[in-house]
Amino acid sequence: MKRIFSCIFALAIFLCSSTNIHAAEKIADSHFFNDSTDYQILLKQARNGAYESASDAYLVSPNGDFVYSIEVYAIPNLETNGSITYLACTDDAFLETQRSRASYTDEKWDNTTSVLFSMTVNYNKNSSNYICLSNVSGSYSIKQSGISVTNQSLQYVQNNPYVGVNDYATRYPFSSSFSYNTGFSNYVPDDNSTLSFGAVWNATIKRGGSSWSFSFPSYKYLF
Repeated sequence: MKRIFSCIFALAIFLCSSTNIHAAEKIADSHFFNDSTDYQILLKQARNGAYESASDAYLVSPNGDFVYSIEVYAIPNLETNGSITYLACTDDAFLETQRSRASYTDEKWDNTTSVLFSMTVNYNKNSSNYICLSNVSGSYSIKQSGISVTNQSLQYVQNNPYVGVNDYATRYPFSSSFSYNTGFSNYVPDDNSTLSFGAVWNATIKRGGSSWSFSFPSYKYLF
Protein backbone atom coordinates (compact mmCIF):
# COMPACT_ATOMS: atom_id res chain seq x y z
CA MET A 1 0.00 0.00 0.00
CA LYS A 2 2.86 2.38 0.84
CA ARG A 3 4.49 1.74 -2.55
CA ILE A 4 1.21 2.36 -4.38
CA PHE A 5 0.69 5.63 -2.49
CA SER A 6 4.26 6.70 -3.21
CA CYS A 7 3.91 6.06 -6.94
CA ILE A 8 0.65 8.00 -7.10
CA PHE A 9 2.13 10.89 -5.10
CA ALA A 10 5.26 11.06 -7.24
CA LEU A 11 3.27 10.88 -10.46
CA ALA A 12 1.03 13.72 -9.24
CA ILE A 13 4.12 15.86 -8.60
CA PHE A 14 5.41 14.90 -12.04
CA LEU A 15 2.25 15.87 -13.92
CA CYS A 16 2.06 19.23 -12.15
CA SER A 17 5.75 19.93 -12.73
CA SER A 18 5.54 19.02 -16.42
CA THR A 19 3.04 21.82 -16.87
CA ASN A 20 5.44 24.26 -15.21
CA ILE A 21 8.26 23.30 -17.56
CA HIS A 22 6.36 24.58 -20.41
CA ALA A 23 5.15 27.94 -18.70
CA ALA A 24 12.83 7.34 1.22
CA GLU A 25 15.88 6.45 1.05
CA LYS A 26 16.79 2.70 1.02
CA ILE A 27 20.52 1.98 1.08
CA ALA A 28 22.17 -1.43 0.89
CA ASP A 29 25.79 -0.30 0.56
CA SER A 30 28.02 2.74 0.24
CA HIS A 31 30.54 4.01 -2.28
CA PHE A 32 33.55 6.29 -2.40
CA PHE A 33 33.20 8.98 -5.05
CA ASN A 34 35.86 10.92 -6.92
CA ASP A 35 36.12 12.97 -10.09
CA SER A 36 36.50 9.86 -12.24
CA THR A 37 33.49 7.98 -10.85
CA ASP A 38 31.84 5.97 -13.64
CA TYR A 39 28.08 6.08 -13.15
CA GLN A 40 27.63 3.28 -15.67
CA ILE A 41 29.61 1.00 -13.36
CA LEU A 42 27.58 2.09 -10.34
CA LEU A 43 24.36 1.49 -12.27
CA LYS A 44 25.50 -2.02 -13.18
CA GLN A 45 26.30 -2.71 -9.51
CA ALA A 46 22.89 -1.39 -8.49
CA ARG A 47 21.13 -3.62 -10.98
CA ASN A 48 23.07 -6.56 -9.55
CA GLY A 49 21.73 -5.85 -6.08
CA ALA A 50 24.49 -3.71 -4.52
CA TYR A 51 22.02 -0.87 -3.95
CA GLU A 52 18.29 -1.03 -3.39
CA SER A 53 15.73 0.94 -5.34
CA ALA A 54 14.94 4.25 -3.59
CA SER A 55 11.93 5.41 -5.63
CA ASP A 56 10.71 5.67 -9.23
CA ALA A 57 11.29 8.09 -12.07
CA TYR A 58 8.64 8.41 -14.79
CA LEU A 59 8.41 8.62 -18.57
CA VAL A 60 5.18 9.69 -20.29
CA SER A 61 4.52 9.41 -24.02
CA PRO A 62 3.68 12.50 -26.11
CA ASN A 63 -0.05 11.71 -26.10
CA GLY A 64 -0.06 10.60 -22.46
CA ASP A 65 -1.26 7.07 -23.27
CA PHE A 66 1.89 5.33 -22.03
CA VAL A 67 3.37 5.82 -18.56
CA TYR A 68 6.63 4.07 -17.69
CA SER A 69 8.33 3.79 -14.32
CA ILE A 70 12.12 3.71 -13.92
CA GLU A 71 13.95 2.46 -10.83
CA VAL A 72 15.94 5.11 -8.98
CA TYR A 73 18.94 3.89 -6.98
CA ALA A 74 20.37 5.78 -3.98
CA ILE A 75 24.13 5.58 -3.36
CA PRO A 76 25.61 7.37 -0.33
CA ASN A 77 29.07 8.91 -0.55
CA LEU A 78 31.36 7.72 2.24
CA GLU A 79 33.81 10.56 1.62
CA THR A 80 31.11 13.15 2.33
CA ASN A 81 28.69 12.09 5.05
CA GLY A 82 25.88 14.37 3.88
CA SER A 83 25.82 13.35 0.23
CA ILE A 84 23.66 10.90 -1.73
CA THR A 85 23.81 10.25 -5.46
CA TYR A 86 20.70 8.98 -7.26
CA LEU A 87 20.81 7.16 -10.61
CA ALA A 88 18.05 6.55 -13.15
CA CYS A 89 18.45 5.12 -16.66
CA THR A 90 15.77 4.95 -19.33
CA ASP A 91 16.99 1.43 -20.16
CA ASP A 92 15.03 0.36 -17.08
CA ALA A 93 11.69 1.79 -18.25
CA PHE A 94 8.82 -0.50 -17.23
CA LEU A 95 5.32 0.01 -18.61
CA GLU A 96 2.98 1.02 -15.77
CA THR A 97 -0.08 2.37 -17.62
CA GLN A 98 -1.46 1.73 -21.08
CA ARG A 99 -4.44 3.82 -22.09
CA SER A 100 -6.88 4.10 -24.98
CA ARG A 101 -4.39 4.15 -27.86
CA ALA A 102 -2.28 1.26 -26.61
CA SER A 103 -2.39 -0.43 -30.02
CA TYR A 104 -0.16 2.32 -31.43
CA THR A 105 3.06 0.41 -30.81
CA ASP A 106 5.18 3.07 -32.53
CA GLU A 107 4.33 5.39 -29.64
CA LYS A 108 5.74 3.01 -27.03
CA TRP A 109 9.15 3.61 -25.48
CA ASP A 110 12.11 2.00 -27.25
CA ASN A 111 14.53 0.74 -24.60
CA THR A 112 17.44 1.10 -27.01
CA THR A 113 17.00 4.84 -26.47
CA SER A 114 19.30 5.15 -23.47
CA VAL A 115 19.83 8.19 -21.27
CA LEU A 116 21.52 7.89 -17.87
CA PHE A 117 20.66 10.58 -15.31
CA SER A 118 22.64 11.12 -12.11
CA MET A 119 21.69 13.58 -9.38
CA THR A 120 23.56 14.30 -6.13
CA VAL A 121 21.91 15.82 -3.07
CA ASN A 122 24.26 17.40 -0.49
CA TYR A 123 23.24 18.50 2.98
CA ASN A 124 24.71 19.76 6.26
CA LYS A 125 23.93 18.25 9.66
CA ASN A 126 24.06 20.02 13.04
CA SER A 127 24.61 18.70 16.56
CA SER A 128 20.86 18.18 17.04
CA ASN A 129 20.79 15.70 14.12
CA TYR A 130 18.91 18.21 11.99
CA ILE A 131 19.79 18.60 8.30
CA CYS A 132 19.79 21.43 5.77
CA LEU A 133 19.81 20.90 2.00
CA SER A 134 22.88 22.75 0.72
CA ASN A 135 23.50 21.80 -2.91
CA VAL A 136 21.93 19.79 -5.74
CA SER A 137 23.97 18.77 -8.79
CA GLY A 138 23.30 16.51 -11.72
CA SER A 139 24.27 15.36 -15.19
CA TYR A 140 23.03 13.15 -17.99
CA SER A 141 24.73 11.10 -20.70
CA ILE A 142 23.27 9.83 -23.97
CA LYS A 143 24.51 6.61 -25.59
CA GLN A 144 23.54 7.26 -29.19
CA SER A 145 22.95 10.11 -31.62
CA GLY A 146 19.50 11.41 -32.48
CA ILE A 147 18.50 11.88 -28.82
CA SER A 148 18.32 15.18 -26.97
CA VAL A 149 17.25 16.40 -23.53
CA THR A 150 15.44 19.76 -23.41
CA ASN A 151 13.04 21.85 -21.29
CA GLN A 152 14.85 21.02 -18.07
CA SER A 153 13.68 22.22 -14.67
CA LEU A 154 14.92 21.40 -11.19
CA GLN A 155 12.82 21.88 -8.07
CA TYR A 156 14.48 21.36 -4.70
CA VAL A 157 12.71 21.40 -1.36
CA GLN A 158 12.90 20.73 2.36
CA ASN A 159 9.55 20.53 4.08
CA ASN A 160 8.66 19.76 7.69
CA PRO A 161 5.45 21.33 9.04
CA TYR A 162 6.29 20.33 12.64
CA VAL A 163 9.18 22.81 12.73
CA GLY A 164 7.56 25.27 10.33
CA VAL A 165 10.00 24.82 7.44
CA ASN A 166 8.89 24.81 3.81
CA ASP A 167 11.85 25.91 1.69
CA TYR A 168 11.80 25.41 -2.07
CA ALA A 169 13.14 26.89 -5.29
CA THR A 170 13.11 26.17 -9.03
CA ARG A 171 16.03 26.37 -11.44
CA TYR A 172 16.30 25.76 -15.19
CA PRO A 173 19.45 23.88 -16.26
CA PHE A 174 20.50 24.56 -19.84
CA SER A 175 23.25 21.99 -20.39
CA SER A 176 24.03 18.33 -19.66
CA SER A 177 25.27 19.13 -16.15
CA PHE A 178 24.39 21.55 -13.36
CA SER A 179 25.16 22.44 -9.75
CA TYR A 180 23.08 24.77 -7.59
CA ASN A 181 23.61 25.97 -4.04
CA THR A 182 20.18 26.12 -2.41
CA GLY A 183 20.80 29.10 -0.14
CA PHE A 184 18.68 27.40 2.54
CA SER A 185 19.51 28.19 6.17
CA ASN A 186 16.75 26.31 8.02
CA TYR A 187 17.28 22.83 9.44
CA VAL A 188 14.76 19.98 9.59
CA PRO A 189 14.78 16.68 11.52
CA ASP A 190 16.62 13.84 9.81
CA ASP A 191 13.67 11.47 10.13
CA ASN A 192 10.30 10.64 8.61
CA SER A 193 8.62 13.71 10.11
CA THR A 194 10.30 15.58 7.25
CA LEU A 195 7.79 15.12 4.44
CA SER A 196 10.17 15.86 1.58
CA PHE A 197 13.88 16.56 1.40
CA GLY A 198 15.63 16.62 -1.95
CA ALA A 199 14.76 17.47 -5.52
CA VAL A 200 12.86 16.51 -8.65
CA TRP A 201 14.40 16.95 -12.10
CA ASN A 202 11.98 17.29 -15.01
CA ALA A 203 12.88 17.29 -18.69
CA THR A 204 11.77 16.41 -22.20
CA ILE A 205 13.55 13.57 -24.00
CA LYS A 206 13.35 13.98 -27.76
CA ARG A 207 13.92 11.10 -30.17
CA GLY A 208 13.00 11.28 -33.81
CA GLY A 209 9.77 13.24 -34.06
CA SER A 210 8.48 12.45 -30.56
CA SER A 211 8.93 14.23 -27.23
CA TRP A 212 8.65 12.27 -23.98
CA SER A 213 8.15 13.84 -20.55
CA PHE A 214 10.63 12.67 -17.91
CA SER A 215 10.55 13.18 -14.13
CA PHE A 216 13.31 12.11 -11.75
CA PRO A 217 12.64 12.52 -7.98
CA SER A 218 15.49 12.22 -5.48
CA TYR A 219 13.91 12.59 -2.05
CA LYS A 220 15.60 11.40 1.15
CA TYR A 221 12.15 11.14 2.72
CA LEU A 222 8.69 10.85 1.15
CA PHE A 223 9.06 7.36 -0.25
